[in-house]
Amino acid sequence: MNIVPFGGGGRGPDDPMLERRVLILEQKMERIEEALRRVEAALKHLAEDNREIRKQLFELGVKFAGLEGRMAGLEGRMAGIEGRLSQIPTVWQSIAILATLLIGMSGIVFSASRLFHP
Repeated sequence: MNIVPFGGGGRGPDDPMLERRVLILEQKMERIEEALRRVEAALKHLAEDNREIRKQLFELGVKFAGLEGRMAGLEGRMAGIEGRLSQIPTVWQSIAILATLLIGMSGIVFSASRLFHP
């Protein structure tokens, strides 16, 4: 392949290498067009993938919003359960309540026995 010096393109239409140079240019142009077709197909495929990804992200966002709502409801229910559990007496409180009841019952029995057996 001849390298054409800067500023020149050969000897014009009478150049015997003109046909060969045009043929080489046409071959290179075909390769460039083929490469452009592949690039275009790849870009089209990427655009389709991009649309699919955007669609899936949107659906994921909708599902996430629904999940946030359900979590808020669950938090409210958990707060209610926590409030009820905080009202349940502890073991020591239960023992104190039972001891008070037993002392009170024994006082009633003692008073009743003194009242009915003078």
